[in-house]
Amino acid sequence: MENLEAVYGYSDTFNLTLPNDAFGLLRKYSTKNILIKIAHINAIIFSEKNRNYNIKIFEEVLFGQILIVKRLIPNLDYKLNKGNFFASPHLSELIKEVLNNYSENEEDHLAYEEFSIDFFITILIFNQKYNNKLAATSNLTSFHDVFALSVLQQYYIRTIIPVTYLVKFAFICNFLSKDSQLRDVTISFCKDYGIGSPWNISKFLIDLYKNNFKFVLEKAIIPAAFLKDWTLNKEYIKRKKSLTLNFEIIPRPLFESSKNELIVLDYNFFQFTIDQGFFYRIFEKTLKDSNTKLKDFNSYKSYIGIKYFEDFLCKKLIYKTFAHRKQIIYSDNKYQDFLVKTTSTNLLVIEAKMTEINAKTLEEVNFESFKQKIEDNFLSKKEIKGKNKGVYQILHQLHQICDNQNHNEVSNILKIKSTKKLNIYPILLTSDTNYNIFGTNAFVNEKCFADFAEFKGQYQTVKPVLILNVNTLIEYFGYFSRNKDNFTNLIKAYFKEIDRQKKLFHSNKNIYNYLMYSIPFDIYIQKKLKNETLVDNFDIFSKSFSDELSSLDFS
Repeated sequence: MENLEAVYGYSDTFNLTLPNDAFGLLRKYSTKNILIKIAHINAIIFSEKNRNYNIKIFEEVLFGQILIVKRLIPNLDYKLNKGNFFASPHLSELIKEVLNNYSENEEDHLAYEEFSIDFFITILIFNQKYNNKLAATSNLTSFHDVFALSVLQQYYIRTIIPVTYLVKFAFICNFLSKDSQLRDVTISFCKDYGIGSPWNISKFLIDLYKNNFKFVLEKAIIPAAFLKDWTLNKEYIKRKKSLTLNFEIIPRPLFESSKNELIVLDYNFFQFTIDQGFFYRIFEKTLKDSNTKLKDFNSYKSYIGIKYFEDFLCKKLIYKTFAHRKQIIYSDNKYQDFLVKTTSTNLLVIEAKMTEINAKTLEEVNFESFKQKIEDNFLSKKEIKGKNKGVYQILHQLHQICDNQNHNEVSNILKIKSTKKLNIYPILLTSDTNYNIFGTNAFVNEKCFADFAEFKGQYQTVKPVLILNVNTLIEYFGYFSRNKDNFTNLIKAYFKEIDRQKKLFHSNKNIYNYLMYSIPFDIYIQKKLKNETLVDNFDIFSKSFSDELSSLDFS
């Protein structure tokens, strides 16, 4: 999504229509042999992180030398300069097809060159089918279209820097080691897996990263109990009959290729395992059949949302990001979730929200379901029952802050004489990266724009609502915490750029301008702060969070 480069399909490459049987060329080959090749390609893409991987894949995985490819593909050099032949989101659809056509048999005496050509052509066919999911109805100038594009890009499991998720997992381990309700449950979970701490899972992944992203592993290096939950094998595939990508494949990154070996289908799938999927695994293995009050999944999710996400993760990140002298952070039952005065005139009003998009919504690329989830969680107004959520909780706080009855209390909390000099930055701090989907921030502001008009004259300015993923506070902690103005200056620059791109789009109807007008803050700053990532500033982060990154022991 960030670069919006073309991924070539069958028709783009050969100027031919798609065959009726998309998988036909590969039916004579074994599932194992096909998946080893896909895994090798995905490992190269994951490790290279740049467009040069095309030639490496052609030479190392497929044909041995680029001359064969030049004979096969017209204008190869031009195409390589403009786009890619290989993309992991597209390959994930081929993985699903290969698994759903599981076969241990392979015809005798098949030439490797024939297999390479059949395999490459099938990749192009599935690229085309994948691209057609969007192209059939899309002109990329509506929220519906950019939602579909974002989901097809699988942004929620594809991060540029894996260390962010490893660090986030360290916070999870630290929380579980101290939480009175979940510490013993986690110890039981670890015993079942045959490990001393959940952090052992990260140690395993770190070893894989250090080992040049090996895609074929010996079973012996992985705790046996992991294999049951992490692995796709013949028995599991036969039992399920038909596998879906988001429900069965992504949560199981390993394929059992033989009695002693496993294939890493896609390193990005591990991101789900140690982030969105980890708390669910604890529930399934230890709480679901227990006699505790957390055996109800909704109660468990609510507990994790408050105790871990709001009171632990977000609180720690906010307090250490805005720790300069005279910066003020305040939170209680009345002024929740967080009021953060970053300078004498800038006030962040933060609503933290741990909520996830259902995998079925992603599997079906269901725009209406996604939009409903946004409205339920971020745009829900208290009626007779229920409570304000998201934006309307922030609006409630803004009413309280400028209410004359609260003047003395607010003045004392924020050390100000008048609210009318404050610049307000409303922020929805989220857990799920799916809310980084293009168009989401714009949609929320379009829906609630009129509600903020009533504060004219009550504050100096009220900025548009910002949707911020918690990963971004981790990723750019070094930059945000360096200077009092860095964070708010970025927000101002972001909305200024959004306004500029919006005007350009309304003037020329250009697709690029619409995409840039729809860009989420998290991706905007990836472009702006390329040398300010967690990797660049890890020493600063590790010193600030030394306790959280070291207290991971359950003994």
